[in-house]
Amino acid sequence: IKNEIDKSEINHIKDYEHFKREFELELRNIKDNLTSMREIISEKISRLEKALETPGFYEKGFGKSERAEFEKHGARLESLAAAFAAKEAFGKALGTGIRGFSLCEAEVLHKENGAPYLFLSGKAKAVSDKIHAEFSLSLSHDGDYATAFVICVTKGENIL
Repeated sequence: IKNEIDKSEINHIKDYEHFKREFELELRNIKDNLTSMREIISEKISRLEKALETPGFYEKGFGKSERAEFEKHGARLESLAAAFAAKEAFGKALGTGIRGFSLCEAEVLHKENGAPYLFLSGKAKAVSDKIHAEFSLSLSHDGDYATAFVICVTKGENIL
């Protein structure tokens, strides 16, 4: 049994608490006629590294635009892990888990200023549109972990 927490684990916990507080404040500002769901997912980077060894995983798990963006910027493993965590968090916030849509249909892309956002297509977009959902996304990585924070806001619909 490990008695000490290493520095990367402490930083990971601090990042988690910071983003949790940030999203809780954002949630307080949401109007009463909106329904929201939030999800925070941490992905161990080495877990994704192992998954990437499976033939076809990269192509099935990440959309064309997403892969192009990764390849343009060097496809860092921690960025891939954060994007994968965002897909899991998206599915949980939506209430489906990672069922009912292909992972490549929920792409993590970036605006010119570097801010991440979800670009949805196929069944992921259809389910999202059906409940009039909008999403906020934040990504972080430190040490051995990548973390994604997703808030799903719907207009008066129960998303569960």
